[in-house]
Amino acid sequence: MLIFAILVAIFGASTAFQSNFQYGCQSSGRCAFQLIVPKEVAQFIDEAQLSSQLSQISSNLLALNSTANSPANTDSLTNFTQTFNNSIIPVQAQATSLGQTLTTVTQNATVLQTSADNSNQTAQLLFDAIKCFQNLSISSYHCYSAPVYTTVAPSTTVAPSTTVAAGTTTVVSGSTVTGGSTVTGGTTGVPVSTGTGGTSATGGSTVESTTGGSTEAGSTAESTTAASTETITSTVSTTTISTTTLPPTWHCLDDTWTLFDRDTYHWCIKPVYERVKLGNGGSLCINSVLTGFQNANELATMSDIVVAYDSSIYSLAIGGIRSANCRTKASAASCTPLNMFEWTDGYTTGTDAFIWNPSTPNGCIRDPNCADGMYLVAVVPTRVVDDYQYELEVSGSFCGMVAEYS
Repeated sequence: MLIFAILVAIFGASTAFQSNFQYGCQSSGRCAFQLIVPKEVAQFIDEAQLSSQLSQISSNLLALNSTANSPANTDSLTNFTQTFNNSIIPVQAQATSLGQTLTTVTQNATVLQTSADNSNQTAQLLFDAIKCFQNLSISSYHCYSAPVYTTVAPSTTVAPSTTVAAGTTTVVSGSTVTGGSTVTGGTTGVPVSTGTGGTSATGGSTVESTTGGSTEAGSTAESTTAASTETITSTVSTTTISTTTLPPTWHCLDDTWTLFDRDTYHWCIKPVYERVKLGNGGSLCINSVLTGFQNANELATMSDIVVAYDSSIYSLAIGGIRSANCRTKASAASCTPLNMFEWTDGYTTGTDAFIWNPSTPNGCIRDPNCADGMYLVAVVPTRVVDDYQYELEVSGSFCGMVAEYS
């Protein structure tokens, strides 16, 4: 019955995951245990502690089985029953502690797996975002996707099992067995005489209580006191991944760009300094476009930045071209300074930046076909615009792009 109870206790604890528990005894009395668990669980088990615990259980079973077959009369059987009932408690406690430890190891393995899954998800999101950024030339704010993590529960620690107090040693006539289970509270019979030959006191077989675990002369079975029990405590430190999502903001690629608020979106502008013909001004804008100015503030701000950089610079190309219905001297007569030119960057729509150099636009006056005034420049010292021909060489270009939103 003792063996069956212990096997049930241990097998019940080990079925929380795929595992196997095998036990068997040979005719010689030698017994063996085999506990088979998945490698994910096994990596958290202290083999030395587990082996020690199983060895103690095996030793206890051997001692109890030997004692069960030893009594020679009714008195010894009565004494055995009492000691047996007391001995089964620490054995069952050991089995329960082992089961709790295995359950905790399984839970902690699950926690580690969840943390690993969260990390893999973060890596995939970063990879996708980088790939998205590489495929866009102007705006990439829609590449952002906030991660959704699985909550990671804290690991569980198995509380230490109760230590079994040192008990008495029971000696029953029969074969000698050492290293048995702890016996507490059993009835102590009359001591055996210490003379040679195994003389017994009145009443037949003798049950002797000692404290040192020594074996008297004669054939005896000895169950020694276990002063303490081994405890396997499994603690896995769990790292909880936490993220703080900041509200998205508009920003430019770096501080060489200046950010402007255009109500429904934000726009970045920067000057690129390199001598270029007016008609080729857009060639200086890498991953951006030759920009227009939405309002007078943008024109003034960027003009001041250029003047602060080099006060000798006079003009830079901007993204403006003469409107289609204003390209002859005759048709231009019906156009106004606010609709004679249009922006080419695909985003700018405002006309407040059409602050003209004195006596301009005058390209159609100089040329009946207006070829002398087809493109726009920003005259930075005076914060105005002017119309010039394709071949005019300027000091650089104003480039623009939609700001990042992330």
